[in-house]
Amino acid sequence: MFFFSFSIINPLYSTTIYFVVYSVFCIPPSLAHLLSFIFLFCSIIFRGIGVENKPELQRVLEERKREQIIKQKKQDEEARRKISQLEHELLKRHQKLDELEKEPARLEDSNCSAPEFIKVKENLRRTSFASSGEKEV
Repeated sequence: MFFFSFSIINPLYSTTIYFVVYSVFCIPPSLAHLLSFIFLFCSIIFRGIGVENKPELQRVLEERKREQIIKQKKQDEEARRKISQLEHELLKRHQKLDELEKEPARLEDSNCSAPEFIKVKENLRRTSFASSGEKEV
């Protein structure tokens, strides 16, 4: 039986980052390993965030264009929401009619909450006025 022992090469050691940290800056291998790992981990997480390919002027122009589009959409929505004067007057009239229809019901509710002797007194007044009106005719 033959046993071959292969040492597994850590891919981190073969990267250029490790080489630069270890050889150029003369940092001990354990610290170079840690620093290169941190750098690789951060580059994976923040891939493309720190790098801007567009010049500042182009970025500003695109931002303005986005703001104008948003503003235009808001104006369109407001224009759709606005109602004409005729619709406004019709709405007012409808509300007035609803109030007039609810008024008798409101009076009846107020009478229901009144004590019984007040209701009897009002009924007596109505009958007395009605009987006196018939006599005059």
